[in-house]
Order: sequence, then structure tokens, then C-alpha cells
Amino acid sequence: MHDTSVYDFEVDVLEGDVAIILTCQRAQPQKYFVEITTLSLRTGISDLELVSRLPEGLYTADCVVCGGIVAVHFRMENEVLLINWRTSCRVMVSKVYEIVLVPGHLLAITRTGTCSEDRVALSPFALFECWEPNDSVEPPSTPVVSVADLPFLPDTFSLTREPYHIPLKSIWVYESPFERGRFTVWLHGFVNGVPAVLSFEFVKHATRAAMPTQIYPSSMSLSGHTYAYCVGYAKDGIFAPFPVSKGSARRQIVDFGFSAHMSSFSGALTYLTNTELVILYYD
Repeated sequence: MHDTSVYDFEVDVLEGDVAIILTCQRAQPQKYFVEITTLSLRTGISDLELVSRLPEGLYTADCVVCGGIVAVHFRMENEVLLINWRTSCRVMVSKVYEIVLVPGHLLAITRTGTCSEDRVALSPFALFECWEPNDSVEPPSTPVVSVADLPFLPDTFSLTREPYHIPLKSIWVYESPFERGRFTVWLHGFVNGVPAVLSFEFVKHATRAAMPTQIYPSSMSLSGHTYAYCVGYAKDGIFAPFPVSKGSARRQIVDFGFSAHMSSFSGALTYLTNTELVILYYD
């Protein structure tokens, strides 16, 4: 379309070297769309799979792609648009504080008014009965579906026993590389103002441990290694998995550059210095 700008973008790679590309676009006058394209990484051939109209006046803060499902999260309204591009259907879900897509499931953090009432729940897409046909011209139907009405698994985790504040973008979810369908969830938050991490699995609940004060995690691996900015040292550092049995949780990095990447499972860190590329592994 003419006078169109892309304001968000996300990619996922499927088996068979096929990339799923999601672009959120704004067209004049104030019309918003999502385009989903598949790209063969072997041949370079791309195909437009789906165009979906978005609600007017809603800016997205996050777009997520996970296999056949994409999500467009409207943070200001606590709403998320889920699109199944394979079946060409969609659904708007409201009252969602934070969402993560994992294979075949939606993991959602819901908030019911106070920080002490946060809930973390896993919902299989196969149980959804609220999809509507996708439309490239008309926005999604209203009223939207409340996240409380979705079919959640019985092991929904509630944070009602003590205040636990979860900042935005402080949740990481990984499917076990050894057991399909088992997910480990890491949450970084604050209990009574003190930084802490919470780790649990579906369906086995694990423990919570305190983190060093004044750190701001940017990523956390399946193994529990945390890559974070530490205020006291005014630099980035690596923190060991929690809980820590002996010694300091902090592993300081010397001559650390500005570009770093943490591996999803082992927590291995790859970063640049002025003279070399360093790959840091942990036992």
C-alpha cells in the first residue's frame, strides 16, 4: 500500500529452513495491519500468507512469532491479538499483563488489581474455541475474550501469598530440549521491594531465591544464568544459577564490550572485546 510504514517486526524459523516473518504496518489515514510472510531460506522464495486488520488507534509494544501462532500485544490496553496464520483465524484477548508464546501454548501473566494477585498460567491453543475468521479489511470483533475465560491447565501458579511485583519483559520460558511439552519458567521481580527470581516448571513447582540488589536482567537462560546490568558496578555481569549454594552469585567479566549474546539453554555468553571474540562457558 502507499504511504505505509513498518513499526514492528519479528521472525521465527521453522523446521525445513522456513522463516515466518511478521510485520506490523501503519497506513494512512491511521489504519493498522499485520502481514505474515513465509520465506524459504534455501530458495529465497517468499509467499504472503495472511494480512490482518488491527484495531484503530492501538500501537503495539511487542510482536511475537511462534510457529503457526503470532501475537500482537497492545500494552496500554492490556490486550493481545492472537492470529493462527495456518488456519486464517484470530482472537482478541483482554486483561493480559504479559504473554509469552511457547510451542502449542500461550503463557500469560494476569493481574486482577493488586500486585499480590498476579497469576501465571499456561493455556494450550488446541483447547481454544473462541477463534473468528481472519479479515484483512475489518478489525477484530468486540467484545474481546477475557484471559480468565481461556482454557488454562490445572497447574496455574498464583502469586497471592506474598507481594511479588513483576516488571514488564521479565519473564523467560523454555521448552526442555530433552522432554517435549515440559516448560521451565523464570520470573524476575521484587518481593517486598527486594529483587528475587522465581523458577517453576509445569507441573512441578520449584523454589524462589533472592538476587543481588540493584540488578536489571536482560536475559535468563534455561540453566538459570542471568545476564544483567549491575548498578553497583555500573556494568553488565553474569550471575550464577539460583539458588546459589556457595560463594558469590556474581561472575564479573573483564574487558567486556557492548555486544553480547547469551545462549538459551546453557547460559554460555559470547561477547566482543577490542581485540577478540570471547565465548564463555560455565560448569
